[in-house]
Amino acid sequence: MRSPQSHPLQPEASGGPTRAQTVTLVLLSGVAGWLDALGYLRLGRVFTSFMTGNVIVAGLAIQDDDHYLLVRAVIALTAWFLGAAAGAYPIRRAIQRGQTGSLWPVPIGGALWLAWIALLLLGIVWHSVGTPGTNTDARLLIIALAAFAMGIQGAAVLALGIPGVATTALPSPRFFGSSNLTDSESKRMPRWFIFALILTYALSAFLVASTRNQTFAHFVPAIAMTVVLVLARSRHHRQ
Repeated sequence: MRSPQSHPLQPEASGGPTRAQTVTLVLLSGVAGWLDALGYLRLGRVFTSFMTGNVIVAGLAIQDDDHYLLVRAVIALTAWFLGAAAGAYPIRRAIQRGQTGSLWPVPIGGALWLAWIALLLLGIVWHSVGTPGTNTDARLLIIALAAFAMGIQGAAVLALGIPGVATTALPSPRFFGSSNLTDSESKRMPRWFIFALILTYALSAFLVASTRNQTFAHFVPAIAMTVVLVLARSRHHRQ
């Protein structure tokens, strides 16, 4: 396993993320924004990647005595943490075997494959029931699949150890104007890249909210994750 000094985002290695790394994390950020918007707008006011939001939702549900909203929020939280544990396992096993990734020093491909399976199942279930809001069991299953996939993605991004980027490929608040952020951390991840992640997340959520035809919206996250996996695969073959 490579030492921390060989991390590809360190300034002495490349001065910032490579094009492939940029596309990968931007796509993951877009997936997070897309699923959060679908969850809040189509699945009953829950988030699938923004777990802090679900803690707030759970508190509001308790205050308003909305038991079903509380169930949805708890399912999302539970599925996310289960996904994080499931995503960490193949990464840890690959590291123990001395494997490295094609885009990163940390082998996160196995975890992202698990996320892709969950996202594909999400799309299939959603497509089969039509409107999840009218089917209680399907809605809960879709929430669980989405949050599970985001938990896996969160574990994968966290394993990369990129300064300023949190577990669902969204920037950490400490990146902006924090006196605790060292100069070396700031140089490893350019600020334009952080803003690109924020913009992608917001744009994805806006597209979900503004698009009237939602026929295939539930398949977009799986398609985006497919691009991420194909990108990593093609990079592996070139190496």
